[in-house]
Order: sequence, then C-alpha cells, then structure tokens
Amino acid sequence: MKYTISDLLDLYEENDVNIKDKNIASSKKIKELTMEKIESRKKKARPITRILIIAAIVAAISGAALANSLGAGSYFRNIFYNELTEEQVQVLDEVGTTSMESVTDHGTTITPVAALADENLCYIVLEIEGPEGTQFRKLTENEGYYQLGLDFESLEALGGFSMGTYWYPDENQVSNRITAVITIEGTTEKLNDGGEKWIRFDNIYIQSPEKEYTLFLEGTWAFEYGRNLTSQSVEVPVDGMIVSRVNEDFDDAWQLTLTDMKISSLGIRVCYSYSANTKMVTPVPGPIKVVMKDGSEIGVTISTQVLFEEPFDEEFLAQAEEAYARSIEEQRAAYESSKTAEYSTYYEEWSLYFISPVNLDEVAYIQLGHDELQIPLNNN
Repeated sequence: MKYTISDLLDLYEENDVNIKDKNIASSKKIKELTMEKIESRKKKARPITRILIIAAIVAAISGAALANSLGAGSYFRNIFYNELTEEQVQVLDEVGTTSMESVTDHGTTITPVAALADENLCYIVLEIEGPEGTQFRKLTENEGYYQLGLDFESLEALGGFSMGTYWYPDENQVSNRITAVITIEGTTEKLNDGGEKWIRFDNIYIQSPEKEYTLFLEGTWAFEYGRNLTSQSVEVPVDGMIVSRVNEDFDDAWQLTLTDMKISSLGIRVCYSYSANTKMVTPVPGPIKVVMKDGSEIGVTISTQVLFEEPFDEEFLAQAEEAYARSIEEQRAAYESSKTAEYSTYYEEWSLYFISPVNLDEVAYIQLGHDELQIPLNNN
C-alpha cells in the first residue's frame, strides 16, 4: 500500500494541537507517530492490504479438523513481517489456540485457524473460501482492498479497541481462497481471561480509495475465540519507581512514577502517573529497551501495523520530516500557551508490541527512560 504526505497531515488537528511526547525529529519517530495515528482510531475497522504469498502449509488447510493438528505458531510462521524462528513458533504454540470452529454461510466458509492473545492484544488468522467461481486476487491501489463487515456490537464487551485487517492473496494466481489476519488491540477488558469472546462479520466488501463499498460476498460469520486462549505473562516489580522523560522538541522534562508493568510474549504494557501543568503533551516512559540474557535487544513498536506491512519508503519519510519541521514552531508556541499555574496528576497506560514473539524465560531486564533505569523480571 502506498502512503502519501496526506497520511502524515492527518496527524494534525484543525482546532487543537495534540502532540504525543516523542522525539519525532528522526525518520524512525515520524514513522512511529504516523502509525500511532493510523491505528489509534477507536471502534473503526481500518483494513490495510499487504501482498504476500502464504506458506503452502497455511494455504492447504481448509477445515478446523486439520487446523487442530498444528500449533498456532505454524500458522503465524510466515505472517509476521520477519519470518519466525523455530523457538518463536514454539512460544506461540504454547500461548495460542487452534480450537475454533469454521462457519459457512451463502456458500462461503471462514475458518479461524489460529489465534494469539495477551490481555489487551489479539491476532486471529482467518482462512476464507468463497463459492466456486469466486475470484480473490491482488487488487490494485486504485481498486482498493477487501474489507470484512465488522459487527461492532460483537466487540462492545471489550470496551474501547482498535482493529486492523491484513489480507494475503496469492500474487501469482486468482482463486476462491484468501487468508486474512485481524488484530484487536487497546482493549479495556482482558482478552485472555478464559471467558467467551465472540466476533461477527456481515458480508465481505471491496472498499475503494474513495470509501465506496461494493458487496463482494454475502454472509454472516460469527466465531468464539476466547475460551482456549492461554496466558503467558510476567508482572514486573515497578511500583513507585521513577523514570525521567525529556522532550527536546519542547524543552521540557517529566518525572514519571511507575505503578504497574506487565510483559507477555507479544508485548508490554506500562501504567504510570505524572504531574504537569498542561495535558497537551502526554509523556511516555521511553526510550525503552527489552534486553535478552544473551545481550540482544527485542524490537518494539507502538502499532501492530508494522508487524505486517512493508516499511515506509525514504521519499515518504523525507516528506514527513519536512512537514514536521514546518509546523514545529507553531506547535511549540501552542504548547507554551497551554500551560497554567496549577499542576495536576495524570494517569496513563503505554502499550508496545514486539516485532517478533518473545520467550519470557530469556528476558534479562527492561530499560526505561533517559536515565536508563534497568528493571529485572520476576522470573529471573
């Protein structure tokens, strides 16, 4: 999918400058901020297309009975942007599930072959098989992309959430089969508590770049995915720890008090409080490093989109740099004028996702803030 400078300009509100606290004067941070905006729109499905050839082992499976013969990790091996190692596949086998039933309506069968989740994040791989004669193919940029008609009421029990859909048609042929991965993130209710969780789709559409919807396949498909999800997470002892956060763009700094931290095989969530005389900028307890026992570091991202999408190209990043530079002075002025004499205490949560699944037994410590606070895990 191509991105234009208008994607970046969506970051700026017409009537209010609301800047997340990040040192985004680099290409990497411009990308992260853009991704955050794209994925943070609550209760709005935003399908995003990336074209890959699905591994034969996934494409060949059409029913729940065969799905149960493989672990969840096998289905995600070629789904993540970085192909998984055998160790990572085993990690996902332990925390995922393949015990879900296929549903057929109007001749179209959708099979949820695998699902992964921690408390606030879930990935589900769907195998879709349309009636004979259906032609799933690689759509052009002008044609748009496929979209599942999400029934939002089916996810209301989760509270606020973001959802993305990633499509994997075969680049080399037209067929009646396609694979999709849906991501559900930012939920206020736990996804992996063992309770029933349902998701429902009404019809499959092709959505044009102009937001026009054309019915592609008719049907209603509802799945239960939560009962068999297991939890692999570690509570990190952080209560009362202080992290320093410096914002060079706005010549400001904060002391953040950590109240809770949890790390899973898929990501990390940090709860904290801070005192400030403006809410325009929300500080986060970064920079963050997750360091393994062998000294290597695990890549993290603020958005699941970069786990499945091609990277931004250099031209887009250069345009993003220029757009931010043009607006920074105005933003600084707005930030200063928003300050008041009275300070208030604010409470926030910060979620990040691992580029690849993590074996928690091999994590040595987590490093936070500009003072490089190192926090060991309970399991070490």
